[in-house]
Amino acid sequence: MVYYPSAVRISTVIIAQDEAERLERCVRACLPFSDEVLVVDGGSTDGTRELAERLGCRVIANDWPGYAEQRNLGARAAAHDWIFSVDADEVVDDALAGALGRLHDRAANDRAAYSVRRVNTFLGEPFPDSSEHKVRLYDRRRAEFTDAPVHEVVDVAVGETETLPGHVLHESHGDLEDATRRLNRYTTLEAELAASRRGMRVWRLLLRPLLRFVHRYLLQRSFRHGWKGLFFALNWAYWELLREMKVYERRRARDERPR
Repeated sequence: MVYYPSAVRISTVIIAQDEAERLERCVRACLPFSDEVLVVDGGSTDGTRELAERLGCRVIANDWPGYAEQRNLGARAAAHDWIFSVDADEVVDDALAGALGRLHDRAANDRAAYSVRRVNTFLGEPFPDSSEHKVRLYDRRRAEFTDAPVHEVVDVAVGETETLPGHVLHESHGDLEDATRRLNRYTTLEAELAASRRGMRVWRLLLRPLLRFVHRYLLQRSFRHGWKGLFFALNWAYWELLREMKVYERRRARDERPR
């Protein structure tokens, strides 16, 4: 199919479930550059859907099918081809909002997607040295999220992307209870995927937690954040350990299942 560049019109797609406490900041940060804000609600019971409607968002209700599938459903339902994908616990800063707004004034050229820098927080504090680049603005005619149960990404060649200035602040891990819930949920998803391909690896069980701690604490300099930085690095080390133990648990249950 021949693609003809056109002016960028952006549909911001937010996936949310029980995010009434965080959604408003996310939406208001996106309004300056969005031609549409679409919230895909996975079955919230805390008023998330009603809040989104009061903020002027278009809302679609869809029982939670998984991260990638929910994102792609929202993209297909959007009014415009250019999709800015964001989570309800993420806030676009002014520099990124300005860069996204300026895309309206020029053609998309040959880019299929744009990446942004995401800065993670832990216990309410930003950790800029542990930031990561993620493709979040893309042309749905040429890209979509990979069908993965966890850590889904936009399937687009690196050479077709450009990094926008500014960042998205990921307001995750508000307290240790929240951090523990997230760790447990994501390690379960990762373990289920890994267990379908391999068994537990002793070297991963022993070595990867240590390497992850060193990477976060020393290389990414979380030590600069005092006790929060130490807890941040230990949380990621435990992530590695817990995932591998869950892989063992699932493989053993599968092997012991009557045939």
